[in-house]
Amino acid sequence: MRRIVIIFLIVIAWGILSGFEIAPSFSPELLKEAQAKNPEAMYKLALCYHQGMGTTVNYKEAFYWFKKSCQEKDSRGAVHTLKLL
Repeated sequence: MRRIVIIFLIVIAWGILSGFEIAPSFSPELLKEAQAKNPEAMYKLALCYHQGMGTTVNYKEAFYWFKKSCQEKDSRGAVHTLKLL
C-alpha cells in the first residue's frame, strides 16, 4: 500500500511540475481577456462552453471561440475547431 501512495504522489508531482493544467471555469474576467484578443483566454473560454465548465454547454459559442483562438495562432484552437466541424 505504501508503494502505491508513493507512486501516486510522484505522478501528481510530475504532473504539476510538467505544466499540468487545471481545467478552466467560466468567469467574467476570462470573457474580458478573450474579448481583448488573448489567445490563451479564447481557448479556455471555448473549453468552458464546449464542456459546460461554469456555464451551460454551448457548441456555437465554443466553435466561435476555438475559431478565434485559431486565428490568433493557438494551435489547440485549430485542433478543436476541426473536431467541431
